[in-house]
Amino acid sequence: MSLWKTLSTCPLFYDIHQEEMEKHFMHCRVSEYHKGETIYGEADNINYLFTVLEGKITITRDTPEGLKDIQVLGKGGFYGEHFLFSEMEKTEMLTVQENTKVLEVPYKVLQEVFEKDPVIYGIFITNLNYLVLKKFEIAQNIVFRIMGEPKNTIRVPLYDDTTIRKAYSKNERDKFLKNKPIED
Repeated sequence: MSLWKTLSTCPLFYDIHQEEMEKHFMHCRVSEYHKGETIYGEADNINYLFTVLEGKITITRDTPEGLKDIQVLGKGGFYGEHFLFSEMEKTEMLTVQENTKVLEVPYKVLQEVFEKDPVIYGIFITNLNYLVLKKFEIAQNIVFRIMGEPKNTIRVPLYDDTTIRKAYSKNERDKFLKNKPIED
């Protein structure tokens, strides 16, 4: 499968079209890992955002009680977003549960897109924000279940799939962006 086809199926790249991906994101790569491999150890530096295309990865944290699995990433799961905007220290280890393909987006590529094409960067960050909110919503509902609530009954959902995730053609998207009034 070509890199463009891979990118076009990844939620991080919704509403970014083929010629834009080819212009900005061709330095992304797909890496394959095998069951039991460690992608990152606690001391490793992370310099890219990645999303799982196939397979499963366990995120583990070393605690005073020993290693604790804190999350399993399946298809569409992503990691590294919290290192994009801060100098947070990484405290997790990522281990492959089954043969896995991962799309790697170097932070350097995102910096170049930010500098050269802020509209495309904005679309990418909007997609990332949507996915982070979705991840937060899922975690929030888990907490409510633990507290005995069947679902989040206190807050309205953080997003509405029917209005936020609309795929635009490039022409529709560009027309929308040009005609949208700028708010102060």
